[in-house]
Amino acid sequence: MIVIGVDPGGTTGLARVEADGSVTATTAANMDEIRHFLDDTLQRVLNKGLQRIDCHVVIEDFIGAGPRNADAINALKLVGFSEGYSRALGFDTTVQAPQTRKAYVGQAREMLSDASIHSVDALAHALSFMDKETRNG
Repeated sequence: MIVIGVDPGGTTGLARVEADGSVTATTAANMDEIRHFLDDTLQRVLNKGLQRIDCHVVIEDFIGAGPRNADAINALKLVGFSEGYSRALGFDTTVQAPQTRKAYVGQAREMLSDASIHSVDALAHALSFMDKETRNG
């Protein structure tokens, strides 16, 4: 299985964990860059002879309180876009609460020692999902 973590925001963190454990992490400044990352993942899935269902996208939900300013509206749009586009590609998706990543941030930081905090958070979301899947068997 390939798992992608998405940490949406002004700078969106993206992390992909391959079945062999290798990690690719980057950031995206807009929806086109997120789309490119997801399209690249689709090509990897198909080139490896996997099915689209073998890819799971884990997206941090936006749970904001207070007024909806431009940053909040952008984050909401990125959550919706990431989920919708991932589903359109045939990937399974999960939208999870921001705090779900917290127990995995240290491990993610060790794996991505020189990456941005946004990529680290994206990887932490992927790791939390993978751990939950392993425990639930």
